[in-house]
Amino acid sequence: YKFMEKAKKRRLVTSQASLSFQRYEFTCTKKGRLDRYLASRVPHRSREKIQRDIRQGLVLINGKLAKKPSQRLQKGDQVVFFAPPPPPKFLPCRVSLKILFEDSYLLAVFKPSGMAVHPGPGHKGDTLADALLGYYLEKEGKMPEHPGIVHRLDLATSGVVIAGKSLEVQQELSRQFAERKVKKGYLALVWGHPRPAQGIISAPMEECPYDSMRWHVSPFGKKAITEYRVVERCGNFSLLQVYPLTGRTHQIRVHLTHLGHPILGDPLYGRENRHLWAGHIAPFPQRLRLCLHAERLTFDHPIRKIPLTIVSSLPEDFRKILEAAKVYQLNLKKNSASRKGEKKM
Repeated sequence: YKFMEKAKKRRLVTSQASLSFQRYEFTCTKKGRLDRYLASRVPHRSREKIQRDIRQGLVLINGKLAKKPSQRLQKGDQVVFFAPPPPPKFLPCRVSLKILFEDSYLLAVFKPSGMAVHPGPGHKGDTLADALLGYYLEKEGKMPEHPGIVHRLDLATSGVVIAGKSLEVQQELSRQFAERKVKKGYLALVWGHPRPAQGIISAPMEECPYDSMRWHVSPFGKKAITEYRVVERCGNFSLLQVYPLTGRTHQIRVHLTHLGHPILGDPLYGRENRHLWAGHIAPFPQRLRLCLHAERLTFDHPIRKIPLTIVSSLPEDFRKILEAAKVYQLNLKKNSASRKGEKKM
């Protein structure tokens, strides 16, 4: 009875699959295992998933339910596979977005630190792409197939992100990024005081051979150039304006570390632990975020062909850290003044 009930459920699954799943039909040309044969014919579906599909009754051999993944196929067997639809790449969500600019052709939004731009491992349904689709759905009552984002920011970096509303606009914006016609400006709070206060870092970069998450300066790497200028000195730290002239992964973070002044709060290239133990770090009010903010983007409007600059002010979490660094600077000055007074006495 259990076997009959199980077979009944599998037939039900197959009948439902015929309505919504994609149907594949094959004529077997050589002998072999069923799961291996299907994996070779349906490359977008893994063998492990195909084995599960066979057990769920989604495969027919000569009009009969397949018994098991290891079932042997004979030459001339007719195989029908009802492949489940792939999971959606994006999951529209309702998130309050800070719109920096919008017209009929493009949209510029603020991305907070900690929000991924696109879905990936550990990030699905909570990315900026998902939020944009939710925004379009709520505003226009329909959702485009793709959010139209044409560039990326690191997970921990905040700032300006732009998206095109049509394929034509997306292609034109992507062309400007590829040809390095988009001027990008960042704000970074770094350890120490760079000398000179204004300069250019020209140092080729490549992926670390021992750590795929990190990049480093190497004579064998690709060309990478970054301009910087000190805006303000805050105790042990400096606020910089940074302009990457090339677009390598982690370029600003790697270059400033190479200069000897890593970004405060950088989990990959920073120096927080050593300075926390030594007591050299300001009493910041919260867990440190990466103090890197994409402040502005300047480019030509893809349709109107006029220069357009999108600016994003410092977010609250970055501003609190900056204010704490300034307070720490005042404390340092007071302490040094009191020591000088004690010496004179």
